[in-house]
Amino acid sequence: MIQLFSLLLAVWAPTALAADPPPRPQPSQQLLDDAALRLAPADMPPIAATWRADVQARRHPIRSLFSDDFSDLQFLKPLLQGKRIVQLGEASHGVAESNWAKVRLIKFLHQQMGFDVLAFEGSLDQCIDADRQIGTLASREVMRRCLFLTWNTTEIEGLFDYLKAQREGSKPLTLAGFDVQFSGWHLDKARLRGMLAIADAGLAPRVAEHDKELGDSRPLTAERSREIQAFYADVATALAASRTQLRAAGYADHEVDIEIQTTQARKWLARRNEHLGSVNSMEGNTVRDAGMAEQLDAVLDTLYPGRKVIVWAHNMHVTNAAAPGDFTSMGQLLAQRRRAEMYTVGFYMGRGMVVNGEYPPSPVPAPPPGTLEAVLANGGLKYAFVDFSQATPGPSTGWFHQKNTVREFGTVSKEIVPAQSYDGVFYTDSVTPARKF
Repeated sequence: MIQLFSLLLAVWAPTALAADPPPRPQPSQQLLDDAALRLAPADMPPIAATWRADVQARRHPIRSLFSDDFSDLQFLKPLLQGKRIVQLGEASHGVAESNWAKVRLIKFLHQQMGFDVLAFEGSLDQCIDADRQIGTLASREVMRRCLFLTWNTTEIEGLFDYLKAQREGSKPLTLAGFDVQFSGWHLDKARLRGMLAIADAGLAPRVAEHDKELGDSRPLTAERSREIQAFYADVATALAASRTQLRAAGYADHEVDIEIQTTQARKWLARRNEHLGSVNSMEGNTVRDAGMAEQLDAVLDTLYPGRKVIVWAHNMHVTNAAAPGDFTSMGQLLAQRRRAEMYTVGFYMGRGMVVNGEYPPSPVPAPPPGTLEAVLANGGLKYAFVDFSQATPGPSTGWFHQKNTVREFGTVSKEIVPAQSYDGVFYTDSVTPARKF
């Protein structure tokens, strides 16, 4: 389903231990006080005193993962002033606390900062079609139609309940997607077939065949990939040339734009599938992220122009620099053309248990010295946010202005320059597994 994710787990994932996860936080509207947030000295790995002083001066306490009282998040307003894109990463797809934190941040961004499009690491057409079912179908059903199974969790269900509640208000939060892969179980191409009956009836019968071939995620030869790409190029050309007739038949320009952009996703997916099973899987990830960047450009410029967009994806996709594995990330491509309007948040964790792939949960050992997480733990808080975007390089800022080790998936050590990869990071010291349904 997610090629890089699967590769990393196959190579680096530790054997799950027969251990209980830490206590799962209980949802509450109460903001935590300093005493409740404070880490014990034993939970702070040894680091340079100058780094400890620096992180403690920079960190902002996050006093809740749940509360609708956003007083602790007000520090974000000047940092996000003038930003149109906020990217929210995650070190692992299966962390309950990261899911809750992101849901709360999304509510804050929607209610107090005017962000009104949520773009998930999911299929563009499947997520946009799922958006139309919000308020009609149950939250879990909408999620299944849009999201990869890894995000079908009870924590994220709260976000989709929120989408449903806001749908009847004056400023709803719109769901979108940007992945070139198929992500949900439901793929209804009746609208496209109806359009092609007007634009080019000869193409319509072949849509399901080609979608299935791509969705099966089997390696493609370069020749077969070119054939599939040519088919979708023909579909896009036919749709674009028939806008007037399609409009007369009742199809909105927005609907035509969605289908044209979906053909671009299918072409990228065909190119990516050439690399399935390749020794150098990073080639496939490079193609996928390039396609996702193009899809997100379409969300920003064609489908929802002028609107403020929240992006939900893994750290390795949203990073403003090259991703671990040295492939060009979606975020890196976006930053090349949109850096001034972006703010990117990496999410990292200290210790606990997470779901990396399927159950049983995997252990995340305490952060070892010499890692970004060790420095963040020395902030002394269970939940904290550290901004890099306003910092000037100096003797005390080497921990984020120079190379440092981070742990993707809680266990995979990679070197990054944190301030080049992210504008800020969200740290959760103790984590528990996401609960799938």
